This record gives sequence, C-alpha cells and structure tokens, in this order.
Amino acid sequence: MHLSTEKEIYTASDDEIAVNIENESPMEFSYSDYFAIEKKMNGKWYSVPFKEETFKGIGTLLQPKTSLSQPLSLGRLKKVCPQDNIGL
Repeated sequence: MHLSTEKEIYTASDDEIAVNIENESPMEFSYSDYFAIEKKMNGKWYSVPFKEETFKGIGTLLQPKTSLSQPLSLGRLKKVCPQDNIGL
C-alpha cells in the first residue's frame, strides 16, 4: 500500500485534497470513506473537526496492482483559516 497526495502542501484555501491510493500487493485492499484532517499550529498537528459527521462507512476494494485518486473535500471542515497548513 502506498498513499500520496497530488500536491506536497495544501492550505485551507484549497477546495479538496487529492489522495492517491496505490495497491502494490498481490492481494485486494479494502478501505472505508472515513478520514481525518489535521492542521499544523506551532509545530504540532491537531485534528480539525467536521461540520457534521457524514461518513457512510462504505467499504471499497482496490484490486491488486491498481491505483486510484480519491478527492477529500475540505468544505466539510468546521473552521480552518486560509493560511493554515493542513494534512491528512
């Protein structure tokens, strides 16, 4: 499994984070739609709450030796300032 983002740095002025998920193994990989966003303040990372929890808990299978790009909307976050550094 290999996770990466399309950009190295995202800020709150971005609409979404594009996450690339690559299954390098010979087996299927399953994952759900749950994720967390953090912001960096004073050298430390803190979780950013969502406006509301809208995760469906739906599982997805990624076939062996395949990849996909998953967009994660930043509009679902409660409060992030445009200059904040954010991470997945």
